Amino acid sequence: MRRGPYCAWARLWRLVAAVDGQAAQPLHRAAAKGHTEAMQLLLASGAQLDAAAQAAVTAMWIESYWGHVDAVRLLLAKGAKPDAATHDTQMQPIHKAAQQGHAAVVEALHSEGGAALDAADVHGWQPLHFVAAAGHQEVVRALLLLGAPVAAVSDGEAWQPLHRAALGGHTEVLRLLLASGAQVDAATQIGSTALWLASRRGHVDAVQLL
Repeated sequence: MRRGPYCAWARLWRLVAAVDGQAAQPLHRAAAKGHTEAMQLLLASGAQLDAAAQAAVTAMWIESYWGHVDAVRLLLAKGAKPDAATHDTQMQPIHKAAQQGHAAVVEALHSEGGAALDAADVHGWQPLHFVAAAGHQEVVRALLLLGAPVAAVSDGEAWQPLHRAALGGHTEVLRLLLASGAQVDAATQIGSTALWLASRRGHVDAVQLL
């Protein structure tokens, strides 16, 4: 079984492989590889900036997935929507960039495109939830400096970024969140604290910090 970059490509391509039953548009294909010159030619020839492939995946969403910051800036300069969300999960480019660990893309989407730092997906997860779960310290730091809400609460279950970081055992992320004002004893809807979640998973360093 193939793993690594090939599998990541295959998973993404299943999302962009069809538009109303047809192949993805050339702009999507160029975006997936970060080919900015090809994208410029396509846009100059009339390609639609926010044309969507399957699940409403746009070129901006694809660029945010792969971390092609120059291509993201090109799309923003041309007027692409920074907040185009997928149909199923309402996941925006800034969510995906945060989850994948692309700090420069997150900064560009917000500072140059106006993407909201408190944008929520269908579960109420904001960019800081996604990156806290993934453990990308640089993106956590970038989001906090930009002003992302450290105590953002997800819908229904009332999970904060601190809970996501604790569950994943991301000690340095926990340290950043706590230094930015996250409440160590904040509880989810069912009463789980960050310490309880870290203990449940056996994350010793996180338990010691908390």
